[in-house]
Amino acid sequence: MKKPDVSVIVPIYNVEAYLHSCLRSLAEQTHRNIEVIMVNDGSTDSSLEIAAEFERKHPHFRLFNQKNGGLSVARNTGIEHAKGKYIGFVDSDDFVDHTMYETLYDKAVIHKADIVKSGVLLFDDASGNIQDLRQAEESSILHNSPAKSLTAFLEKKMNIVVVNGIYARDIFDDLTFVAGVKYEDHYFTPNALIRCKRLVQINDIHYYYRKRKGSLTGSADPEGRAHKVQSLNELYRVLQNTGRPEDYSALYSEYFMNMSTEYHNSMAYTAPMRLRKGHFALQTLIHPEIIQFALSKGNLSDKNRADLRLISRSHLLYFFKQKLKRILEIVTGGLEDAIEKKSRQLDTDEDELRTYKENIERYK
Repeated sequence: MKKPDVSVIVPIYNVEAYLHSCLRSLAEQTHRNIEVIMVNDGSTDSSLEIAAEFERKHPHFRLFNQKNGGLSVARNTGIEHAKGKYIGFVDSDDFVDHTMYETLYDKAVIHKADIVKSGVLLFDDASGNIQDLRQAEESSILHNSPAKSLTAFLEKKMNIVVVNGIYARDIFDDLTFVAGVKYEDHYFTPNALIRCKRLVQINDIHYYYRKRKGSLTGSADPEGRAHKVQSLNELYRVLQNTGRPEDYSALYSEYFMNMSTEYHNSMAYTAPMRLRKGHFALQTLIHPEIIQFALSKGNLSDKNRADLRLISRSHLLYFFKQKLKRILEIVTGGLEDAIEKKSRQLDTDEDELRTYKENIERYK
């Protein structure tokens, strides 16, 4: 077999209910010059047998076994064995459109891109509800420098996950996934972007992200949420390594503020006793100089600066401030505004929607 255009890495751990549909979606890819690297990460269910069956039936599928080490370790094992010009990742409870790697690879060749990313569709395994996670505003966007890619990331115009893209092999010459952390994509993606000379974002949906009970990203795990907010330390380090951190200070401050308040709000209602100094409080997880960087550049509004100072000083005081604000809103007749939740609507036409539903039924 000639050198594959794309190596697709599939970490596997106890996903017997979903693995067959995931691997079938890869076996049916229209781009034939790919290899699929399955890394069984110590599964205790029938996942290994399912993966072995695909290896027997499909010559371009390869299976590797290892003791359970977590998602990052499994991905790194796959990278070690990958032979492709580009590397992609698929979570073993998700699936992809059958044209995904043909589309991404063709874009990579045309634009000589180091990274190509597609749109993502989130679907609820229980209800069947779907949510569009596309973040590109145009059908195709080219970022022709690390600075432009990093800016799009900080502006949240780029999905942070790695599974919706392909990455040039040389990006991994000095970069791997951080072992022992959850939300590892938050650590990996900024580092990949500063190694990327040309990145293409396409708006078409090719990746189907399954929301299911018991998944890591769907669990209320205090440690996992702490790992997620701690990625702000790594992002700060990446900005420092650009040599021009001041160019990103405004965007970083806003990004920092949004992630910090999101972290507080999720923890305050699920694990409030963990938000103590020396445990999972923001002031414990984030280096003081980084909090000061977010505060000192004058990029936040007075209100946000006051809120961030309060969060970093005491989650309890900030919680009481939120409660008082909510009470005042109710008293002054703002109950409807106080409890309103914004939901994103799928911005697509009927033909596209029908295609997405057909793909879900095909591989679900």
